[in-house]
Amino acid sequence: MIVRSTSKKRNSSVINAGSMADIAFLLLIFFLVTTEIVEQKGLAVVLPPYDDVSIVTQYGEDQTLTILVNYQNKLLVEDTEVPFSDLKDRVYDHLDTKGWEPIGPIVSFRADRSTDYETYLTAYNEILAAYRQLRDERATARYGLAFDELDRDRKKVIAKEVPMYLSEAEMTDLRQ
Repeated sequence: MIVRSTSKKRNSSVINAGSMADIAFLLLIFFLVTTEIVEQKGLAVVLPPYDDVSIVTQYGEDQTLTILVNYQNKLLVEDTEVPFSDLKDRVYDHLDTKGWEPIGPIVSFRADRSTDYETYLTAYNEILAAYRQLRDERATARYGLAFDELDRDRKKVIAKEVPMYLSEAEMTDLRQ
């Protein structure tokens, strides 16, 4: 006599997950190795310590050129609206003076907290371009080379002749 089983044989639904951990580990290593970590760089500027005395009060209004970028991204030089294309020339004219004591001409730069970063950098670059132009002119007149082409000792001489007195005030909310 043959006895048959009444229960049907079920297929096993187990998935072999042994290699899943290996694949996940390999994918993790792949992404760690191939991912490029981008560092955001800011301006390489060392700011002076905070001082309650304003630079204009300390050295005088005629010695200080005041530049402001307001919350509307408008450029104000000595409280007069100026196009960004004129900023370099205005700063250059201010810097191309001699004999101010105890230090040379000062550029005071301030921006509103809500100023666009691009606008801020545009103004900052124009100010630095005026310093570069004046230093290049002095280096060419003295040594026949641009400032960047000089050796370290000659650069120090020109930098002492055309010092960079750039006061960057803390950003404030000027809409108040």
